[in-house]
Amino acid sequence: MSEHTSSVSIPSVSKEATEAALAFSLQDKLSELITVSNEGNRRQVKVRFKLHPGQSDAFHSLKRFILILAGTQSGKALALDTPIPTPSGFKLMGNLKVGDLVIGFNCRPCLILYVSPVFHGRECYRLLFDDGSEIVADADHEWPTFTARERSSSAQPARTRTTLEIASTLRVRGLANHSINMGNGYHRFIYAAYRVESQPVRCISVAAADHLYLAGPSGIPTHNTSFGPLWLRREIQLRGPGDYLVVAPSYPLLTKKCLPEFLRLFRTRLHLGEYQTQQKIFTFSEDGCRKMFGAPKITDDDAPTQVFFGHAQDSESLESATAKAAWLDEAGQKKFRLGSWEAILRRLSIHEGRVLLTTTPYDLGWLKQLLWDPWVAANRNHPLIDVVNFDSTENPSFPKREFERARQNMPPWRFDLFYRGIFTRPAGLIYSSFKPEKHKIPRFDIPPEWPRHLGLDFGGVNTAGVFFAEERVGSDPTGRLIAYREYKAGERSAAEHVYHLMKGEPRIPTCAGGSKSEGQWRREFAAGGTVNGTRVAGLPIFGPGGVENDTRVEVGINRVWGAFNHDKLLIFDDLHGLLDELLSYSRELDEMGEPTKKIDSKEQYHRLDSARYILGHLNLDKPVPTQKQGGVARKGLQNL
Repeated sequence: MSEHTSSVSIPSVSKEATEAALAFSLQDKLSELITVSNEGNRRQVKVRFKLHPGQSDAFHSLKRFILILAGTQSGKALALDTPIPTPSGFKLMGNLKVGDLVIGFNCRPCLILYVSPVFHGRECYRLLFDDGSEIVADADHEWPTFTARERSSSAQPARTRTTLEIASTLRVRGLANHSINMGNGYHRFIYAAYRVESQPVRCISVAAADHLYLAGPSGIPTHNTSFGPLWLRREIQLRGPGDYLVVAPSYPLLTKKCLPEFLRLFRTRLHLGEYQTQQKIFTFSEDGCRKMFGAPKITDDDAPTQVFFGHAQDSESLESATAKAAWLDEAGQKKFRLGSWEAILRRLSIHEGRVLLTTTPYDLGWLKQLLWDPWVAANRNHPLIDVVNFDSTENPSFPKREFERARQNMPPWRFDLFYRGIFTRPAGLIYSSFKPEKHKIPRFDIPPEWPRHLGLDFGGVNTAGVFFAEERVGSDPTGRLIAYREYKAGERSAAEHVYHLMKGEPRIPTCAGGSKSEGQWRREFAAGGTVNGTRVAGLPIFGPGGVENDTRVEVGINRVWGAFNHDKLLIFDDLHGLLDELLSYSRELDEMGEPTKKIDSKEQYHRLDSARYILGHLNLDKPVPTQKQGGVARKGLQNL
């Protein structure tokens, strides 16, 4: 792993790639219709997609980075008398409303974000399950099912299938073909699916990461679809044979959401190849290559065309090989960290590959800073970045009255996130006193005589550090600290960490870090050692004055919060890792969206722990001198 001390470099798109994309887009103006053909057996497969205006804009964008920020959309429909499990018992689908709680697939309550109007005249089927329960759903409703063949492999993920697809492949050798995993390896089988007279139906959308909720008296999981595979298919056809990438925030989201959606288009509908479960790779068959490129291979030496699947919690798994394009699903979630984004950019750099990011905005982290903010600063006409932002009403089936009802009944931040698809400061943000427009400043050369301080957070996988300099006017301190450098690396000895930390520093900084129990780390750093045959001096590190516990953590948090609140702390605007953590560090929310005391994903915020250690050690409560202003630091403090 490497040290992060500068901004992310975003290479430009080549002229040839832009011209090719333009030509392709002009040839494919009717983006709702995909046609692939197999000349060998004269078979032509046509799949039709209806895109609303926001999706169409994203589909035809020629920019390298395409960010879709979307409000919640409609799902597929169930009959109005379908019982839906809720924390207070069963409720009928027809009686649910926005703001109600239902039970997600993980058996936890999740909030209903959208309730569709009642649909009439749809093709409907009655599904009978092995426990005798029944559910009536329209032909397009989606279910995460396993077939008899897929159940034989324990690693095989569920695939998303419509009611019509299940009805058409109901039995194998006289036995039930489809089942739904109810958890802990227990499957519920679908014994019958038959056409019934059309009934009034409706759908809901829920605030769950996997978009799954339970339906029916037996709690059958069911969910929604995505735009990403459609864009990726077009991009593969445009860029030609090679490697491509699909990334989700976590492994469960990969297997439950974007992988089934991908396979539904690429394998089930278009028959382009097969998925290798253990390797997490989709490989195009020769027949699939003919459909996409007109020939099974360009040359006999060509490697197969493949789509690699990864998740952002394991950024090192995204480092190998190269890729021509990538689809990143739910890239705005907390688990999709800056390090994963940087790893994906490195994989795409050789081919200057394009990226589609599809997400709801969840916080104000790297996604906003590196894509949204530059796009806005360029008057929404950035040469490399396109942001397609549409609220829920862009979907023609989404009723405007429901949109207005949510506006009146939901907290503004939640409404903006989930219905308007725009960035807003969410509830539970811990460092709410940090104001980017005030405390984020351009980099300037820090005078070497300014005193330096370093906070460290130890770890075998991730050791992180943040450097601060004391602002001075002449020889007088202003009482402000400026964060000017960040460090994060792993798999290094203590001496190697010290070597890299001190590289370029004018003097040994005052250093504090680690919990009470991490004295061994401090002793090893203080001892120094030998790196590449060179003796490295030790780095003395202060430890905490007491036992590290929840109360002490909160005291440290309060000190950092107060430093921002009193304008005593400034951050260079190219410290993307620290800024990402500052703008996503938050409390967990309860079922009603209210902050709890628990810190969400606390173990991921190594840089903020570093800052908390050193700022807790320093005395920031001393009065700020006011007799002098201006001086060197004014170059970076014009916003104060």
